[in-house]
Amino acid sequence: MSTHHPLSALLAGLTEAELVLTANQRLCQYLHKQAQQQQLERCQPMNQIQPLTSWLEERWYLDVASQHQATTTGSCLLTQAQTTAIWQTLVTDYARDKPLLQVNKTAEAACQAWELLHNWCLSPADIYPCNYEQQVFLAWCQQFHNYCTVRSLVTRVEAHQQLLTALTEITTQLPRRIYLAGFDQLTPLHSAINEALVAQGCLITPLVHNIQAKQVQRFSFANEEEEFNQMAAWCWQRLNAKPTETVVCVVADLQSKRNQIQASFTSVFSDNRGLEQLFHGQLPYNISGGDSLLSYSIIATAIDILKLTPVNSSQVLQRLLRSPYLANNFSQMNQQHALIDQLRQHQVEYHLSECIDYCQQHDCQALAEIFIALQQQLEAKQVKKKPSAWCQVFIDRLTLWQWPGDRVLSSYDY
Repeated sequence: MSTHHPLSALLAGLTEAELVLTANQRLCQYLHKQAQQQQLERCQPMNQIQPLTSWLEERWYLDVASQHQATTTGSCLLTQAQTTAIWQTLVTDYARDKPLLQVNKTAEAACQAWELLHNWCLSPADIYPCNYEQQVFLAWCQQFHNYCTVRSLVTRVEAHQQLLTALTEITTQLPRRIYLAGFDQLTPLHSAINEALVAQGCLITPLVHNIQAKQVQRFSFANEEEEFNQMAAWCWQRLNAKPTETVVCVVADLQSKRNQIQASFTSVFSDNRGLEQLFHGQLPYNISGGDSLLSYSIIATAIDILKLTPVNSSQVLQRLLRSPYLANNFSQMNQQHALIDQLRQHQVEYHLSECIDYCQQHDCQALAEIFIALQQQLEAKQVKKKPSAWCQVFIDRLTLWQWPGDRVLSSYDY
């Protein structure tokens, strides 16, 4: 590989035969803005700066799928969400016989492990099953492979492997030079793809900022709470001294610590309101990475309703019966509490017919009618529909359960 290339000089003179591949979508958008600011006389083509995975999928369609070189796993490319959904289906089927505490988390971990294997140019066959967990994982891998093979599906990481094989016989034009931006390191699979591109005459150049920190200090704190409080206090001091300055704090695993950080910043900045006038009465900070939709109870209830099948877990049914976002939950609260106790004390899963019987036994007639109508909906033969047509199916399901209930929604819920 050639030596590092300065960012500013590159964006100022990026040619049509050159390409910038980024580690993520956010960096891609940032570089697009930088390129547009430096080259106002001509607009930079959008596909000259794009995430690495997006470009690899584009090349897969061009060099593999269109040339009928796909392997027996098929040529229909799955999105990441679709891949995860298949894993959740497989793990959920397993959990019906051998209950798991967190089915979705287990499915996500299994999916990540499977992708990690392929990114490191390994296969499930390279794993020796030393314990029961590994045996189960290998069985899931085989089931996932069979599921995709029968349906002619291929995942992103498999598409990258197919592209690596196809690069040795590629006939389409490749970029003259590719710049890699934002990568600390590449997986063995992506490193092998880079080597194959170099063998085809394409120059690969790492792209880095030539910016050195003027001063680096390291502090130790008793716990995370103290660390976040000190971080917020330091930010306030910097902004108070120079309000026009931009201060950036980088936190590992921000999503899981977001509430703690927000509490620290809110406490510090609310106690020190000297900056309020400069920022029009608003707190002068922004925490990127919002909460997941599922963290909102009103959305979690809707998802639980849409996921109902002829056989459902006791956990899902209990969550629905406790939810305040169903119209009947307050009118029959005492009866439903007795029903919840019944569900908790017996089996792990319940068929809809059993739910109907339990509702009738506990005098929850309105709820029994909902389960009867749901059973009829599920028994009706579903045909293939366009996404727009499925919207009405979802609306009908939510309407059946009278979601989001008859309570007045707060601004948070709305």
